[in-house]
Amino acid sequence: MQKILIEIKHQNLTFSYCDYNSTEGNFTSITEDGINHITTTLEYIEKKLDLFTLYITRSINENEIIYLNIDDYNLASIAFKLTNEKNFESIIFTEEATLPKDLYTLIFENKTKTKSIACYSMTKEMFESFSGNNIKVSLQKVDFLINKLMEKNEFKTYSDIEDAYEINFNFKPDIYDLEDFENFLIINKNLEAINIKEYHEGLEKQIMSILIKNKRCGTTINIHENNEDIIKYLPHLKQLKKQCKKCCNLKFIYSPKYKFKIIKKQIKNILIFVFISLLVIMSTYIIFELINKN
Repeated sequence: MQKILIEIKHQNLTFSYCDYNSTEGNFTSITEDGINHITTTLEYIEKKLDLFTLYITRSINENEIIYLNIDDYNLASIAFKLTNEKNFESIIFTEEATLPKDLYTLIFENKTKTKSIACYSMTKEMFESFSGNNIKVSLQKVDFLINKLMEKNEFKTYSDIEDAYEINFNFKPDIYDLEDFENFLIINKNLEAINIKEYHEGLEKQIMSILIKNKRCGTTINIHENNEDIIKYLPHLKQLKKQCKKCCNLKFIYSPKYKFKIIKKQIKNILIFVFISLLVIMSTYIIFELINKN
């Protein structure tokens, strides 16, 4: 049988399980180095609920507790009972499992309030619901982002996704990858630039459509010229750039090889122009001389 350990430390209130010791009885309280440890049973808490609630409320106020830590999802119900109507900066679930649906419902039904929730993972629907209610979510594991987008951008943690200012599309995306790009935008609020390093026809329009849908119109789309295939699309892309000024900033990043090729072509055209001009001048001079001789 397990006992419940309630720990009050600095600004943290933590609920966890501990091993049961029959010699300790139903309730033990130890204060050491400013840390208060209470071990008890669920049955004893429910029997003395008013007493425990009063004690926890006083401890929250005296210690200015702003973080509620729950080590096991099964402890959430009793933790919420004892902290009813209290406001926390964050509720932190440390169990390495997806947030259960019944607990997700309980969080909204309960009068214990918070500005943010941290847990191992949750469904996309839960994430959107919390975000829609101005509750910030931090996840250890993001289940609803497909691996390709994360892998190609070397995103390892939730924070990597949340804080990214720039992402790369250096692969040919399919419909699922574009859906995951939408999921990425749910979490990330800092995105400033998207690099298309492997161009595929129509990709820029799909990305623009998603950005507009998610009201992220200030984002720059950098199309990198890394292969010859994009050359044939440049007239269309340049026209598109003029049309989309209000929604997105479309830029072209040319490779040194391509820049050299353009410069070489321009020099060639200039030389041809100079050569033709000289021919015209010489021809005009010769004709003028012939006329004068006659």
